[in-house]
Amino acid sequence: MTSARHALYFAPEEGCALAEFGWSWLGRRPDSADLLPLPPAQSELVVEARRYGFHATLKAPFRLREGCFRDDLLSALADFASRRPAFAAPRLAVSAADGFLALRPVTRSSALQELADACVRDFDHFRAPLTEDERRKRLATSLSQRQWANLEQWGYPYVFEDFHPHLTLTGRLSGAALGRWQEHLQALTAPLLKEEIMIRSICLFEQRGQGEPFLVTGRFALLS
Repeated sequence: MTSARHALYFAPEEGCALAEFGWSWLGRRPDSADLLPLPPAQSELVVEARRYGFHATLKAPFRLREGCFRDDLLSALADFASRRPAFAAPRLAVSAADGFLALRPVTRSSALQELADACVRDFDHFRAPLTEDERRKRLATSLSQRQWANLEQWGYPYVFEDFHPHLTLTGRLSGAALGRWQEHLQALTAPLLKEEIMIRSICLFEQRGQGEPFLVTGRFALLS
């Protein structure tokens, strides 16, 4: 069984201020495994987020089901994007949840919710079933009954009513450290987060093997 995984993400386009901030903060561009130098404290803070790249999840990482091929997934993504309009999503703000700092929309977006819901449903036939090891890893996580049902049906617990879009900035923090880094990130991002953001594309990210970084390998433009 291949260990390669695929994921559908929103990732800001090159040239926009949000992308430049995210890549600089995590110390990695999404199309390269090369790491940029970071201050030691920041480098330790972003280890896990940097591996996944600067993104918001639409469909969580999955292995391809037996009989499904990457080219089929690419074709389906191109068709999917060609039938969906670009849209404005609410502005973002730095906030904490479960000890992690992330950029999150300040209000709910029905358009973003609908896009994520469609990604979960429309591409699930490409997804291989969870392995027993993947299930065991979730045993350490506190999940509601609905989230366990989502995990079994869709391979990921945080979908539909439990979808909370975010672009992760740190690993887990606590106490005073959480407050200090939140203030620091709020100051860094204040000039970038005054307006709503445009969702103009969805991206395919791929992880070739366990522990390797996720790299963007396809960007599919939504209708303008």
